[in-house]
Amino acid sequence: MKKLIVSFLATMVAGQGSVASQSNAGQWYKGQLHVHTSNSFDSSDPPATVVSRYKSAGYDFIAISDHNFVTHAQQYDTSTFLTLPNNELSLGSGNPVVPGTVTGPIHVNAINISGAQPPGSPTTLQGVIDLAVNAGALAQINHPVRSGISASAIIASQGATLLEVIQTHDIPVNTALWDTVLSGGKQIYATGTDDAHNSGNTNRCWVVVRANSLTVADIVTALRNGDFYASNGPSISSISKANRTLSVNSDGSTVTFIGRNGTVLHTVNSGSASYTLPLGGLYLRAVVTNGSGQVAYTQAYFPGSPLDTAAPSIPGNPTASVISSSQIDLSWNASTDNVGVAGYRVYQGGTQIATTSQTSYPHTGLAPSTTYSYGVAAYDAAGNASVQSASASATTHPASSDSDADSLADSWEIQYFGNLTQDGSGDFDADGATNLAEYQAGTDPTQVPSTGSYGGNDSGCGATGVEMLLPFLILGPVWCWRRRVKP
Repeated sequence: MKKLIVSFLATMVAGQGSVASQSNAGQWYKGQLHVHTSNSFDSSDPPATVVSRYKSAGYDFIAISDHNFVTHAQQYDTSTFLTLPNNELSLGSGNPVVPGTVTGPIHVNAINISGAQPPGSPTTLQGVIDLAVNAGALAQINHPVRSGISASAIIASQGATLLEVIQTHDIPVNTALWDTVLSGGKQIYATGTDDAHNSGNTNRCWVVVRANSLTVADIVTALRNGDFYASNGPSISSISKANRTLSVNSDGSTVTFIGRNGTVLHTVNSGSASYTLPLGGLYLRAVVTNGSGQVAYTQAYFPGSPLDTAAPSIPGNPTASVISSSQIDLSWNASTDNVGVAGYRVYQGGTQIATTSQTSYPHTGLAPSTTYSYGVAAYDAAGNASVQSASASATTHPASSDSDADSLADSWEIQYFGNLTQDGSGDFDADGATNLAEYQAGTDPTQVPSTGSYGGNDSGCGATGVEMLLPFLILGPVWCWRRRVKP
């Protein structure tokens, strides 16, 4: 039996901001949290040019993130545009910090930092996060995929609030790292950023924050509480989280709900959708996709309910049946789960090829005369998955033509019948199995599978085996009594 862990780990939310239900109060403000100016060694655009560029692109705020340098640009603020002090702490090698340069592989944004570049040359992720937090800033872990930062390192860290997930230089978008961190019980909020060093990287990825007003205090509070979404295209007009239900309204064409371990829980072909996380689920987030394939991510919703951590039972007795030269049908016994099995993942050669809610799967488009090996794993709505089942293998039939379109290969009909007059629905040897069934099973259609006696029309008498014919005239056809013995 599975076990429900009733206590919800305090580390899921400690120091990470509220995960309570979001209301729809406040206004939406589009912002950029990672952009460089000429105060970084790898960018040539002055602050005034960068500010003007983002104003023209419809942004409400930006946080200029020069390497190891705080660029103050408040002189460009207006009633409709805001700049936040920021610093991309680019450390990790232990080298002395030189403003404007990169001294290590670990990059952490210190959003709303107080003062100038903080002293110190930490060599670990935690050390760089501490440098930001101790300077009164909101810590964002930058381009984790490109920097090779592992999920375990992020889970073990303390103090970081934000994680770049949609990032111009981490393409294609890879949410696996984020889901692994979330599945480890750590709440961290996904951001979308340009990491722009020139005009070519502008307005590719952004955040949209819901805040009471366009002030530094309100924007930072919304970021700290996760009251925003990340996007590279779609717009979301409302997000609500309450009673285990996540609801989204957007201009997208599809909404997909994701649970623990990145498991797809539900998909709706609409820009507006709601989904209730089943009992035992750890978290729920939504992905909005538009017709161009662009995406927007809500933050993960942790309801704080009892947590289901055990997997379904292993699918039993997998069987692979050859259907033709290009198809093998796989079937298995159902798994069990105390909450409920959500579906099955089908593997061929160790690689997942499909998911299904059924206990069977037809694998088509195969090569003739080829052996295929399969396994199946069950998963539940909480994202738990069983180990793969025992392996089942089968070899497809050789390639052959079917000129009379009866689902029986011409070569097989010639081999056993000597002609093409039989069809799949017939039963040549009258043993209860159709010609097609025997073709698929690889058995001899001209011989019964075991010794037996029966009566039948004379049309089959003498075909095989040993038989005794007892003819008599009864105003009808000749009848026979036969006894066949499979050689």
